[in-house]
Amino acid sequence: MLAPAPPLTTELFNPAYNAVLHQYDLAMKAGRHIEEEIAGSSSPPVFEDLLRDLRDSKHAHHRHMALAVPFYLQDLLWQQSEAQNLRASAYERLTRKLLELESVFFVTLNYDVLLDRQLNAYRSLNTTDAYIAPRSNWALLKPHGSVNWSWPLATPTYPFTPAAELDYSPTDLTVVSPDANWWTVRGVKAHEIGEPLQRSTPVTRYPALALPLGPDDQIIMPRQHIDRLVNGIHKAAEIDLLVIGYSGYDKAILKLLHDAISDRNTRVRRATIVNVDQSAAVAVYDRFDAAGLGAVWQDLRPEPFADWAISRLDYLVRHYGEGPSYIGIGVGA
Repeated sequence: MLAPAPPLTTELFNPAYNAVLHQYDLAMKAGRHIEEEIAGSSSPPVFEDLLRDLRDSKHAHHRHMALAVPFYLQDLLWQQSEAQNLRASAYERLTRKLLELESVFFVTLNYDVLLDRQLNAYRSLNTTDAYIAPRSNWALLKPHGSVNWSWPLATPTYPFTPAAELDYSPTDLTVVSPDANWWTVRGVKAHEIGEPLQRSTPVTRYPALALPLGPDDQIIMPRQHIDRLVNGIHKAAEIDLLVIGYSGYDKAILKLLHDAISDRNTRVRRATIVNVDQSAAVAVYDRFDAAGLGAVWQDLRPEPFADWAISRLDYLVRHYGEGPSYIGIGVGA
């Protein structure tokens, strides 16, 4: 049986993922609360707004539910990374070809490690610095965090029903390799305990994942990662944008890119938007344009990413490679 496709934000609590969700009592309660709020409203509220309301609620048990969601997301998206890894041929080709460019930044809003695992073959991504190695022609940036990133907990907790108050430092990021053992990701020493006990063992790390809150999602990647991107753009007279399956709604990401190019009057030369729907591709480009990221040339490609990677990627690399002073930036959801 094939694993279900990776979920969109609004599908995080879909019954298709119950095999994982049912292990996380508080996250499951959060999902049911959101479903009931949507079903009971004459004008259904936005999913992301309801998740934000839980996080900021005056009710302690609501805030507790929201605090538990990242543990569920980490488990779900790690399992998705495992299930989909053998089918990630489009990612393999994308990274292999884009690394032919003089300079390229991979920017992904996904929590999973499908892209990370492809790049990990070229450089072990087992530290925060490894993601942005300054002497390399590429960097991987994950503004919303990653399932293999975490913050150390002052007191261990049970991931399925975590404590209502968790003490962790969001500035002390721990990174393990994207192909590490699952228990290493969670901070459990698997070799010291048997498999039956691992599920009931407290963990020492809290997932470094931004709650999916729509346009107002927080950037939680380290400051030095942001600086690596900004400094790279500052060195370029022109940049090219490749946008794959991304909505363009995140205000912080668009502002970051806009401010970086505005500082030095860097020009956006080409913008390639890959999206299965033509009208959606147009809307994505319009959001970039409205954010001050309009390009001299636009290439809107209404086709699946995997098809585009076979039919159009070589052309893109040849033409993005023109000119002595440019960088390529790939943004994907």
